[in-house]
Order: sequence, then structure tokens, then C-alpha cells
Amino acid sequence: MRKIFDLILVLLIAINLVGCNDKQGRYISTIIPLAENKPDSALALLNKIDQTQLSEKAIALYSIAYTMAQDKSGIDVDNDSLLRNAYNWYNGKPADSLYAKCEYYMGKYYALNDSSEKALRCFSNSVKAAKRQNDYYTQSLALVQSSVIVREYDPDLAIKFSNEAVGLYNKVKNAPSNNKAYALLNLAECYSFKEGGIKQSFVIAKQAVKQAIAQKDTLALSDSYQDLSAFWSLLDNKDSVLYTSKLSFMYKRKHDTSSILSLAWAYCDVDSLQASERLIKSISRREYLQYGSSIYSLLYAMALKKNNLQKANVYKDSLVAALESMNSANAKAKDAYYNKVTKVSHLQIARP
Repeated sequence: MRKIFDLILVLLIAINLVGCNDKQGRYISTIIPLAENKPDSALALLNKIDQTQLSEKAIALYSIAYTMAQDKSGIDVDNDSLLRNAYNWYNGKPADSLYAKCEYYMGKYYALNDSSEKALRCFSNSVKAAKRQNDYYTQSLALVQSSVIVREYDPDLAIKFSNEAVGLYNKVKNAPSNNKAYALLNLAECYSFKEGGIKQSFVIAKQAVKQAIAQKDTLALSDSYQDLSAFWSLLDNKDSVLYTSKLSFMYKRKHDTSSILSLAWAYCDVDSLQASERLIKSISRREYLQYGSSIYSLLYAMALKKNNLQKANVYKDSLVAALESMNSANAKAKDAYYNKVTKVSHLQIARP
């Protein structure tokens, strides 16, 4: 009798735990739409959840929701341990509504870590699953990312992917309007990799400008003019490069280091060296850790234009040191990643 009572007690506890986990899973499911539209709010809610109390399925939901919110907040998808939870759960479940999104984000992770082949495979899986679910948004995002990977060696395929992405995005109901401009810009960039495609790049980029103006989106407008500047640079039209760079800088509310350097290079190319120097001086020293190679490369070019060989040699040495430091940091990051993967593989093999 005592054994029967103990068995019933264990079953009741198990049922209660499952119920709690299901409740947590349902709660996390309600955060996923928030991760799309208000990522910062979603992250705040997710950070309050005790992951140790979650079931395997709830952990997968948590991981995909957290990854989505980070991505929408502009944070790179580089947390392999977090995303792997979702990938391990959804992999082999192509009928699940979150499978396409999981494959998409895993693809982004691989793309960031120079694993193009794995990235393309994930994006392909995402496109197929999203197509079955009529998820035009995820399908278009995966196609855009695929086009970015292949455009350097197969621009025609990249254009095909990007064209499909633009068409699919136009089918998305209540989609963020600024993304339409960015979908067009990606298509324009793909054409710029095709021989003789630069004219079409200008046509499409100008469409993106019109789209951004219609939506009163200054950031998309700034980025559109920046792309136009890059296209003019390919034609070596320095005056047009400077003109469009100025427009890009003007419409950008926050002048980050990347935008400052773009305009500074444009001034340098037309020999407006004082204007270029003023912009470089506005860059904080802490930014040199990330942008040192670009900054010293520009300073080196300016010194040569001034025939100041002494300074040119100093900047050249700084440029080499910055490149070596960057390569060392990348190598260490890759070593850490492979060591972690190897460690996880050994642990999995050791498990009974």
C-alpha cells in the first residue's frame, strides 16, 4: 500500500512539474511576437526568467525568443551555446512553426563565423519551411542573407535570391516599411557585383531613396545615399561620391565611426584634407580598437598626399600593427570557438 501511495505521489509531482513547464513555455510563446516589434522589452522580460526551471522545449522557446530579440536590437547572433539549444530541439521538426526562424538564425550565426556552406544550408532549410507555412517575412530574410553570401562569386544567383526577397517582402502584411528600402538596397548591391550591372544598381538605389523619403525614414535614406556613394566610387566619380556621402551624413542622426570615415575618405579623395582631418579628430580613441586599420589607412593616404613621408611611415607602421592585432583577435576567437565545440563533442561522446 505504501509503495502505491509513493508511486501516486511521484506521478502527481511529475504532472505538476510538466504543468509548470508548459505554463512557462506558453508564457515565453507570448513574448516571441514582442521580440519582433519591441525587442528591448522582450529582452527585459526574458532576463527575469530562471532558465534552470525550464523544460527542454521551454529552453528551446526561450533561446529562439532571446536570439530574435537580440537580432532585432542590432546585436550580432554570436551566442552559439544559447542558439544551439533551439537548434537541437527544432532540428528534425520542419513542420514546427518556429523551425524556419531557428534555421534562419543558425544560418546567420554560421555566416558571422565564416562557415558559408553551413550558413547556406540553414538558409535553404529556412526558405523551404517558411514557404510551406506562407511565412513570407522569414523566407525573404533568408533569401537576402543567401544573396549576401553568394554575390561575390555568383552574382546572377544573388540577384535571383534578392529579387525573390523583394517580391516576397511586398506580400508581408504590416511589415516594417523601412525594410522595403533595405530589400531594394540589397538588390542594388547584388547588381553591383555583376559585370555591367552598375547602371541597374543606380536605378534600384534611387527607388530605395524614394521609398525612404515616402516613409520619412532618415536612417534608410542615409543608408541609401551611402550605397549610391559606393556605386559612384566604383565609377571613380569622386565629386558624386562626395555629394552623396554628404547627404548620407546629413540624414544620419547618430554619426558613428563608420559614417564619419566614409565622409572623411570622400573629402580626402577630392583633396579636401582639412575637412577630412576635422572628421578624423572627432573619432574617439576607444574606437581605434575596432576601426584602427581603416583610420590609419586614411591617415596614411592623407600623409602621402601632403608628401609628408615621415608621418606616412608612422601611420603605415600603425596600420600594420592594427591589422596584426585584428588578425590575432580573430584567430583567438576562432580558437576559442573550436575548443568549445571540441569540448562539447567529447562530452556528448562520453555520455552513456
